[in-house]
Amino acid sequence: MSLMSYNKMFIMGKVGREPQIKLSENGYPICYLAVATHEIVKEQKLVTWYQVILHGYKAEEAEKTLTKGSNVYVEGHLHLQEMKDKEGKLHNVLEISCKDFRCLDLYSESKPEPKPDPELEPYSEPKLETKSKSRSKPKPDENFGF
Repeated sequence: MSLMSYNKMFIMGKVGREPQIKLSENGYPICYLAVATHEIVKEQKLVTWYQVILHGYKAEEAEKTLTKGSNVYVEGHLHLQEMKDKEGKLHNVLEISCKDFRCLDLYSESKPEPKPDPELEPYSEPKLETKSKSRSKPKPDENFGF
């Protein structure tokens, strides 16, 4: 009888840089995130960095909703990759192939407010003029200022 194996990773952390989106040879979107988690071990802060890879519509959604500093929940499969830096040195990188993610601060005050379009006038409530204090049935062709 063989033993089953299971590879599932859940992390909650902060996005360390702006999401980087690239297109595959087939035009399929791929998004790369750097996500940091931290824990306190013997009064020292231990930070672990993960490279998170999202594919397809999840990649597009991550690019729209995540920014550097966003709090994020990531769920996926963990892989250890060896990568060479610019100087040719090998480094081990923890990579998560993301199956699901959630931005945990979509409604946070830390998110920048959308800037109003200077060419659009601000919305104001229409003012209704009343001619008499008694209620009467409106005439079908009467304009109420809408």
